[in-house]
Amino acid sequence: MEICHCWRLKRAAHHLNEFYDKALAPSGVTISQYGMLREINQHGGCSVMDLAGYLDLERSTLTRSLKPLMQKGFVSDCRECHMRNCRLVLTAEGHKAFEEAHLLWQKPRLLMKRPWEQRGVRTLETLLAAIQQAT
Repeated sequence: MEICHCWRLKRAAHHLNEFYDKALAPSGVTISQYGMLREINQHGGCSVMDLAGYLDLERSTLTRSLKPLMQKGFVSDCRECHMRNCRLVLTAEGHKAFEEAHLLWQKPRLLMKRPWEQRGVRTLETLLAAIQQAT
């Protein structure tokens, strides 16, 4: 029987998301939300369009995903009244949630970096990058 690589990658991604979501649960953010907070923090604020580009997501998908972060008060739209595009920034609570999530993110990340697993992780990262470029 042939293996469906798409299905296997989807299942592996689902399990990896659950693994990280469980680790980040005390911070109140999911791994997807952590990624959004990280990018907004790293860029000192950005537009939705820029954030979609950083995360390689469709803008409509990102907009739906941002709503919970805005409702929790972690992300704010700081556009000036004359600006057409929004400017997403982390609030004080958002910085606090990001810092807490970042500390929690370190543990599962380190588990993926164990010396005997590093070669496999590097191979996986290379393969995933190749798949992303090919599609």
